[in-house]
This record gives sequence, structure tokens and C-alpha cells, in this order.
Amino acid sequence: GCTHYPMIKKVIADVVKIPLIDSATETAREVKRILEEKKMLRRNSGKARREFFVTDTKEKFIHIGEKFLAHRILNISGINIDTL
Repeated sequence: GCTHYPMIKKVIADVVKIPLIDSATETAREVKRILEEKKMLRRNSGKARREFFVTDTKEKFIHIGEKFLAHRILNISGINIDTL
């Protein structure tokens, strides 16, 4: 699935009538497991800082992302995966 999949998974599930795996949920679970294992999981409840890294244009991500996330996107960096 792509990053947009969770937003349309109910529609897909209604059409295909089979169990679906939400890649975003499964990825979050695995990241949490790894962070716990390495004792790097954040434990305090202070204000979270959101950072976004995009391969598309920042402007396009901000335009779409703010609608989906329902908050302003301020900390955004463009990355080129060809140079990684």
C-alpha cells in the first residue's frame, strides 16, 4: 500500500470483501517495537514536534497534507532519493 491507502481502506474493503492489512498501522507497530527494544521510545508527554520529509514538491505535500492531517505543516524538508 501507499501512504494514501489508509485514507481509502474502508472503501476498498467494502468493494473487495476480504481482510486488508493497513501498511501504515503495521509499520507504526514495528517502529514502536524497535524503539522499545533499543530503549529509544519517547516516554514523556510533552508537545510533539512534527517533521516531514518528502520526495514530491513541498508545496504539493503541504496543500494535500494539511487537508488530511487537519493541522498546519511547518517543518518540511525535500529529499532526493537518487542521492541516498
